[in-house]
Formats: sequence, structure tokens, C-alpha cells
Amino acid sequence: MLRLFALAVAVAWVTTAFVYIAFSKPIVEAIYHGRSVGILNHIVASHRNVRPETRDLAYFQYKRTSLFVGVSLIFGLCEAYLILEMRRSKLVRTVKETIRTFFKCAGHPVNLAIFRIVFFGFWAWWFDLERVVGFSQLPRELQVPPTGFGWFLSAVGRFDPAAITVLGWILRTSCITAMIGLLSGPSAFVVSVVGFILCGIPQSYGKTDSHDFMIWFAVVLSVSRCADVLSVDAVIRAVRCADRGGILRLAPSRAYALPLRIIWTLMGIYYFFGGMWKAIDGRLDWIFSENLRYQIHTRWYSLHTLPRLAQFVIHQHAWFFYTAAIITLAFELSFIALILFPRTRAFLIGVGLFFHNSVGLMHRSSFIDLQMCYASLVDWHAIFRWFGRRYFREPLYVVYDGECKLCRRTVSVLQVFDVLERVIYVDATFEQMVAQSESNRFGQIRTLHDMHIGTGNRTKRGYATYLSIAKRVPLLWVVYPLLCLWPIRMLGKRSYSAADRPRRFNVEYSKMISTAANSISPSELATAPRILTFVGFTLIGTNAAFGLLHVHGWPFTCGPTFSHVARPEIRTFAIERMDRTGNIAVYERLDAFHGVYRGLSAEWLAAIYNNIYSHPENPELATAFCEFLRKNVPGWNDAASIRFYSERVSVLPTEQSKNPLERRLFFECR
Repeated sequence: MLRLFALAVAVAWVTTAFVYIAFSKPIVEAIYHGRSVGILNHIVASHRNVRPETRDLAYFQYKRTSLFVGVSLIFGLCEAYLILEMRRSKLVRTVKETIRTFFKCAGHPVNLAIFRIVFFGFWAWWFDLERVVGFSQLPRELQVPPTGFGWFLSAVGRFDPAAITVLGWILRTSCITAMIGLLSGPSAFVVSVVGFILCGIPQSYGKTDSHDFMIWFAVVLSVSRCADVLSVDAVIRAVRCADRGGILRLAPSRAYALPLRIIWTLMGIYYFFGGMWKAIDGRLDWIFSENLRYQIHTRWYSLHTLPRLAQFVIHQHAWFFYTAAIITLAFELSFIALILFPRTRAFLIGVGLFFHNSVGLMHRSSFIDLQMCYASLVDWHAIFRWFGRRYFREPLYVVYDGECKLCRRTVSVLQVFDVLERVIYVDATFEQMVAQSESNRFGQIRTLHDMHIGTGNRTKRGYATYLSIAKRVPLLWVVYPLLCLWPIRMLGKRSYSAADRPRRFNVEYSKMISTAANSISPSELATAPRILTFVGFTLIGTNAAFGLLHVHGWPFTCGPTFSHVARPEIRTFAIERMDRTGNIAVYERLDAFHGVYRGLSAEWLAAIYNNIYSHPENPELATAFCEFLRKNVPGWNDAASIRFYSERVSVLPTEQSKNPLERRLFFECR
């Protein structure tokens, strides 16, 4: 069967190559002139209208080669896999085993909990409600629904700003409750649904942001056990477990590792297709040309600002940009492979943060939201354990009465936040049972009325117990100075009876007891939830399909590829206002309205202008935008005429004084 598949792939590959060499050029020319199949003519015409001055026949012939390279790459990978599989290659077995181990290995709950806190805390801070409300009030005629979001825009119609504001506060509240772990699953689900709606609104006006992965990760966390430690839910669960007579001790499990591995894979897909389309679409010109220099200059021009490193970048030789382009491609294409191995994962954190912040210094696009997701790659459990062993060399043994409900509750809750793992809890009732069965090998021990602690042969009880524990639980470090104050300390000591004296503590014996106690692992964590597996691999498959087809949508997209080969000259827009007295004001800076109307920055204005420019057959687009400007921008209500210009400008800093190189009127609204 594999031979037949391999033969079929080879035949299809050869046929595609023959069609490309013999017929593709005249076919593309026929489609360009509208003499081919109707749907192909429509697709090319729509694509051409976006930038008619640059997307000429030569552009589509270039894209023809890009399409062939992409298809050949797919055929080549399939053929190579089938041949290696037929020969039972050791390489294929190794790769399969590595991937299987990657998704089946166990992880500690602390790592997932820390990412939950960082992710939702960042989202609560990062979300800009005022900007979303501003976009929701733009004219409906200007909407360009991204793939996957058009159905929602059609169903809702116009947006009520009060409703958007309420949804925004629901989103922020849900982020906070998910961060602290209060109803974490439902809260994360609400964040994903409301985030899909609110963050999708700004994507509906001709430009898509690269924030879609925030929705994916929220969905993954909503079906995971991300709040089993360091959360309010975990405290409630620990108290309930103590009330039933037990103490829940969580152990590493696949249920904690799989969500993070799904997130890493989605990050790898996000990077991979960005690099793949640079290699396919830009090819050698993307690396060995002035492309990267012009990409940076174009970004500076669109933001109308120069970073501090501007002079450094401007005076760099071509080899600097060639090297940067090669490093960019290597990083994006290799990320998805390097996350498979623990050692290279640590390497990725440093390289990834360096990459994004270097790009941010030169390109003013640091992708801070994606950098935040690197918190998922950190082994927080290993870091906390190292810190605990480094600063608390001797473990602290806490002996408590297992028949005391308050003691069980205290121990259960403390273990929820004990990330340093330098406190070992020993049930005294279990200790007595073992001691008696060994003929009092360690001596008869009486029942405890409160908790005792011990390190070596030293023991403490009462209020000193809680002070010693507070030193080793980071969450309690905030209140520890208050606990040491003389009035609180004296009050705590007096609350305990002085009748009982501390007993001798046997460390070796307690090690034996604690080992048995800490080996408990709840059966419910033996396997990852099926819904998590289904949701995770559905997200992976869908995003891979969107990336492979180079489709930009919401909430699934190929991501920002920057795969085009930049040129020193670009097309931009300007707007001219003439009032009733004949005074004319020209706004060449596209961010002219930023600050008077939230969200209308240069990039979004350029997208709106481009939509108007690309559809001259729909003059209602420009009319609706003019009415919007008259109503919302101060000083524009008396505009007798508003004119839209297309400009050809140079992005080179040394040539910008000559701009515009060319200006053409394409619409006037009276």
C-alpha cells in the first residue's frame, strides 16, 4: 500500500512539474486578462485591485513560481516520508518516538499554574477597551470581515457601545478570576469567547493583528487542570479533601504537561509558516537583497518615528541584513523542532527573547504578547526546587495530628502554595501506628494537640511552627514581617497552652514516613482529559491548514509572514480637507486622527484608505468614512470637501524630504 501511495505522489509531482513548465505561464496570463475560469478570474481580479500599481502581470508570474515551489515542497516531504517508511528507516522511528514522548510525558502542576497566572494577568493589563469601543463605532460600510468572523458581523449588525463596554469589563473580570484561579475553567472559557468577539472587532477593517494565539491559548487553558495549585479553586478543593479525612497530594502528570505542549506546538506552527512563506514567496531575494533594510525603513515611515538605533541601522553594510535574514529564517523554521527537547527549550527562551527584542529595537515590532507566552517554556518547578534547596538546605519536617480537622485543613492548604518543596508533612497518627508495629523502635509517641516542626534534633511547636513554615512558602513572605511583630507574636504564643513540652524529633524516622505519605497520586490525574486532547489537536490541525493555505482570518490565521520583498518606494495615502471659507489642510501623516479618535493609528487608517482605493466601484465606502470624520473629528464638521490622494513615496530616511514623489486624486467627497 505504501508503494502505491509513493508511486501516486511521484506521478502527481511529475505531472505538476510538467504543467508548470509547459502551460502555467499562458494560463496565468489568461487569468490575469479575465479569459479563464470565472472563479479564478474573480480571485486574481480581487487580489489585483488591492494594489493595482504593483500587482501587474509580472507579479502574478512571480507568484506562479511561488505556488509551484510550495506544492513541490509538500510533494517532496510526502514522498520522502513514504520512502523512509517503506524502508523502515531508523530516522522515522526515532522521530515518531520523540513526538510520542513529547506529548505523553508528565509535567508538574506548578508550571501550568504559573503560565495561567502570567497569561491571564497579562491579558487583563493588555486589553484596550477604549480602542475596541472606538472601532465598534466605525461605519459598517468600511468593514472587511476576515475569514471566520464574517458570520458574526452579519448576525450582529451594528455594535452598541454600552454593550461593548459591559463585555469589556466581563472580559477583564474573567481574566482576573482566571488568574487567581477562581472558577478557572469557566473563567478561561468566558475569556476565550468574549475575547473572540471584542478582539475580532478591530480586525474587521482591512488589517488583522497577530493576537489570535491569545484566543487559542485561552481555549486550551479552559479545558485543562491549570488551577490545581496556586489558586482559590485549589484551596477549596484542599479544604474539602481535608474534611473528608484525607490530604490531596498532587504528583506530576500528563494532564499538566499536555496543555503546555499543545501551546508550544501552536507557537511552533505560528513561527514555522512565517518562515516557510518567506522562503517560498521571497526566496533568495528575501535574504540576499536590500529587502530587510527596506522592511525596516517602511516600518519607520509608517510610524513616523526613528528608533534610537536608527543611525546604527542606516549605516550598516548589506552583510548585516543578509545575516539577520538568515537568522530570522533559521529561528522561525527550527522553533517547532527545538521545542521537542528539554535542553533546546532552554536555548529557545534566550534566542526567542533576543530575537523579538532586537526586532523591536530596529523594527518597532517586539510582539510583547508573544514574548509573554515564553513563560510557558520555563521549567518553573525546577527553578523553585533549586531555589529552595539553595537557601533552605535542611528540609523542615512538620508533624501534625491526622485526626485533627483543623490540622488537616492547614496542611492541605499549605501544600497548594508550597512551590519550594522544602516542607515535609508527617501524619502523627500514621507515625504512631508504624511505631507500635515495630515494637516501639522509635519510642512510644503520644497524640499531638497541635503541629510540631523539626530540623535535625531541634523541635518547635505552637506559634513558632507557623513562623517557620511561613519562611518556606513564598506566598506568605508578604505577611511574614507582620507575623514577627511583637504584639502579634505575643498574641500568637498566648493562644497555645504551655502545658505540653516539645518532644524529641527523629529525622530518619520522619523521612521514612514522609516518603510513604508523599507517594500518593490521585487516580484522576493518571490520564489527560479527552476534551483537552480533542481541543488541542483540533487547534493544531486548523492552524496548520490556515498556515499552509496562507489564509488570514480570525481567530485562525497564517500570522504575519512579512514574506514580500520590500522596495524603496511604496504607495501611501493622504487626505485633504477644505472648509467653507476655502482654507485647505493636507494630512500627509496617516496618524493625524490618532488621539482625537481612539484606535485610528497610521496602520488602521492605511487599511481603511486602501479599502476605499481598491474598490472604486463602491463610492459609498468613501462617503461613509467622510461622514464619520465630520461627526467625530473636531473641526471637520464644516468641511466643504474632503479629498483622498494616492501617493508614491520613498521610505529611505535620506530621501523623505522629496516626498511625495507622485500624488494622484482618487476620490472627492463634497
